[in-house]
Amino acid sequence: MLILMEKWHFWAKLRARQYKKTFYGVIIWGLMVKAKADKGTNSIVIDSRDFESLGFPSDREIEVLKVEEGVWVITQKQVQKPAEKNENPAAEKQQKAAQKIDEVEQRIIGYLRTRPFKQRVEGIFENTLTKEELKKFRELLKTGKVVKFKSDQKYKKSVYQAEEAETKSFENVEKGIEEFSLEKDGFIVVRNEQRAKRLSEELSDRIKAGKIMGTRSFDGTFYIIDSTFYNEKSEKVLQRLKELKNAELQSLSSDLSLTPTVVRIICTFLGEEGQILEKRKENYQYID
Repeated sequence: MLILMEKWHFWAKLRARQYKKTFYGVIIWGLMVKAKADKGTNSIVIDSRDFESLGFPSDREIEVLKVEEGVWVITQKQVQKPAEKNENPAAEKQQKAAQKIDEVEQRIIGYLRTRPFKQRVEGIFENTLTKEELKKFRELLKTGKVVKFKSDQKYKKSVYQAEEAETKSFENVEKGIEEFSLEKDGFIVVRNEQRAKRLSEELSDRIKAGKIMGTRSFDGTFYIIDSTFYNEKSEKVLQRLKELKNAELQSLSSDLSLTPTVVRIICTFLGEEGQILEKRKENYQYID
């Protein structure tokens, strides 16, 4: 930065010389320069040697700002560097291909987090994928990013689910609806519509990513649940209903060692998916 002061820069010199001056409490080392007017063009002239000693770049724009009467500040204008051209087309093509693969992977993970239980069954899920997705799906199985899950070994077929980076553990304790939380219980129960809208906005990114799910029951209650938690518990509830054909909420709660609230939420989602039917209040029937 070069600071020019009115009472100095009009001194004509054959060559600018160094000076030392205190400016706003700061000691500044600078040079004497000459102001020149020629045919309507005004300029500030600095000797070439002093120009170099000050570190001015060649062929670059310099900004001049007026601080106050008789005081100017000169700064070097920042030039935006042009984007570097990729000199390796093959590497660029490979990078784009890798990005595309990641997109396919994320799409498959999204399917596994949001699709209902019966659509994730082994042999059924594969038939819903494109050739590109199926190839990637098999890779994910090999690397363990997608796993087969059975709640009981007596079942013939497994259900696919995305392997989470870390195992989630939630409480299994009945409590007041306002006390439930996603972090501790794996779900939220909301009866206030305004609060439900606010939560939907706050959790929109996680909902879009398929990490959590939300629905509204017939009585107007809103349920938001962790997708991993739902996938695990819904299989147990569905398999038990498949065995019994018809069951009461309390019976399912007791048989599966789940709180009544968890069973109610799971059955609400299963009913929405068309896998079970609530024949009467808290009485559920499996749909073949």
